[in-house]
Amino acid sequence: MMSKKDIYIDYCKAFGDNLKKIRLQNDMKTLSAVDKETAMNSSNYHKYELGKGNPTLKKILELAIAVGVNPKDLLDFEFHIDKEILKKEA
Repeated sequence: MMSKKDIYIDYCKAFGDNLKKIRLQNDMKTLSAVDKETAMNSSNYHKYELGKGNPTLKKILELAIAVGVNPKDLLDFEFHIDKEILKKEA
């Protein structure tokens, strides 16, 4: 059974996968393009693509600006949580 921590890790990974997909769709083929096109450092940005960051609302806005989309687009991806697991751990 997945724990809440495992769910969180999977969610961060799904967020990162979506962020990378959006970056590539917007012709930013390399992380150095993030440096060139934005004020965001590519190594900081990359941790979010790897699912290793926990972005605040402010950071989600910065990431959205970095890849040229609305913030809501960064959260528009498939992710399913078994609510029974969440109830058992509450």
